[in-house]
Amino acid sequence: MIPKSPKRPGIFKRLVGGVVVFELLAFGGSFLVWYKLNNSREFREKAKTSAPWALEIYYKMGEIMNSKNKAIRDADSSVWKAPPNKAD
Repeated sequence: MIPKSPKRPGIFKRLVGGVVVFELLAFGGSFLVWYKLNNSREFREKAKTSAPWALEIYYKMGEIMNSKNKAIRDADSSVWKAPPNKAD
């Protein structure tokens, strides 16, 4: 009898596996950025200068989910517009 050689995974299986891994990494990265935006005013300020479009999406999504989240945008704006405190 001829011994069967083990089948290698097909290109389709490898492609699907790669897509799944990519999706998981993208989701994890998105969650990490959202977590930092949600918990750190300093990170939101950095995002304001480097990626204002991302900060705008963060604010809009928060306002869509809960209209009371407009207070976050207002509080950030008031802090960033205020003159810095001078240490005597």
